[in-house]
Amino acid sequence: MPTSLSQLEVAAPFGALDSDACTASEFVSAHVLRTMQNNARRLAYRGEYLIDQVWTANGNSDPEGEDGGRMLDVPREWMRFLGPCTVQRKRHLLTGTLQVRARITSGAPVRLQVETTQHTRSDVSSANVMSMTGTGSWAWYTMTDVRLGRADADEISLWVRANADQPWSTGTFGSPSTGTADVVGPLDFRDVGATWTPAAINANIGRLAVEFYNTDGIVLARRGVRCTYTDVLAFDVPLSNRVATACNASGVEYRLLEGPAMRVASVTMREDDGT
Repeated sequence: MPTSLSQLEVAAPFGALDSDACTASEFVSAHVLRTMQNNARRLAYRGEYLIDQVWTANGNSDPEGEDGGRMLDVPREWMRFLGPCTVQRKRHLLTGTLQVRARITSGAPVRLQVETTQHTRSDVSSANVMSMTGTGSWAWYTMTDVRLGRADADEISLWVRANADQPWSTGTFGSPSTGTADVVGPLDFRDVGATWTPAAINANIGRLAVEFYNTDGIVLARRGVRCTYTDVLAFDVPLSNRVATACNASGVEYRLLEGPAMRVASVTMREDDGT
């Protein structure tokens, strides 16, 4: 029996009634009525699947060098990679659980945020946010207590962003990964003596960036890059003349950064069962 009259009973097993327990035009016992109510509540409190998205995910252990799955170049700003998905749901179940199977560049920190009608995406809120650290292999990432909406339908979107960049791999993209530019213009910059690899760099546009910073460590500019010559990198968005002049000042250095790659095999989200 419940400890309080305000606490609804929910059956642990379901369907624990003989088919002859309640027949047409016959009275039923209090026990049968109670069991029928418990069974009905169990169905009402049972969470439903809201998202079940799967991609083919065969191949080797390299997160960047194979086909299959959904490949993402994870940026520093929030990027939506799934949704908005309009789903019918039970309005009295207010939380859910998300499971993502993904392969992320080893050691790379990635954040995933679930946007619902109850929780609008935010750069500062920790609600509905999961931190994932890449292992270079397929792994399961689980977020619990996802805030869901309070209506019969919800709109769900999934967003990702890189939590931090790493120095780019000189073995893949060429050297150096840090240094002092000989000249910085509005459209590109040059480091005489650099041996960057145009083919590899231009095959990863969107993941690679440059930051210019002064002697105090203050970042003066950050831009995505592509390679036009082995010693010249072009910006994805031009610099203003004022910023370009600041980047040419004495003591300013640059660092070349590589964002993580994320290959997603499946995304599953389900309402949590009620109690």
